[in-house]
Amino acid sequence: MPLHIPNQCRICEQWHCTPVWLRRGRVDRAWCGPCEVAFTRAAARCIQCSLRTAPGIQRCAACSQSPPNWSLGAAAVDYAFPWSGLINAYKSQGDVGLGYGFAALMHSNPIISRLLRNADAWVGVPVSDRALSGRGFHQTADLITQLRHQLSLPPPEIRHALGRLGTNKAQKALGLHARADNLSGAFMVNASAIDGIKGRHLVLIDDVSTTGATLTAVTDVLLRAGAASVNTVVLARTPKPDG
Repeated sequence: MPLHIPNQCRICEQWHCTPVWLRRGRVDRAWCGPCEVAFTRAAARCIQCSLRTAPGIQRCAACSQSPPNWSLGAAAVDYAFPWSGLINAYKSQGDVGLGYGFAALMHSNPIISRLLRNADAWVGVPVSDRALSGRGFHQTADLITQLRHQLSLPPPEIRHALGRLGTNKAQKALGLHARADNLSGAFMVNASAIDGIKGRHLVLIDDVSTTGATLTAVTDVLLRAGAASVNTVVLARTPKPDG
């Protein structure tokens, strides 16, 4: 059972009472309810790339002209204040207790919840050995674990479905086209996962989508391995530079 103790909101810095699971190393929410409501208001998003759109517009202009290779996509929040700072603390500063709250943001989004529940199986985007060594944990695998704890009877996860090849540069410093080139041939489907992928409708899960290059590269190898379809779900989507 959790302890309900005072906790300072990581967004507004006001004190609120929150469940804390001491033995599991997690806080259910590192932010208060009013901040969550304020910064997760429903927004119209493209049903494929998850960028914000005008109300009533299902697909952005880019996806209408040149759709990505996955079918549907969804994001819980924008990779912007306050979530960008919290996600950075989670991934790069060892603040792993944030994972449970991030997963809650994802599954409380009705579009994400529907995609997760209707899939035949889940697949997580793998991280590079360099990133894993630097962070000390696999943030996407952690999000999937937290999601599985929070959803009743979730679809199976195909664990270790994917591997990474080569020594690609870090994506952060690269532009749009360079990101795509950097990931060309970067992923592979492990032989042990082929039977679980063939003919199945998959959800591909990642923490952040910046340009969609990683999702595109991984979706490509899943489809070539025989997946019937791939939908994508991410915690955060980086907005367009012009907002």
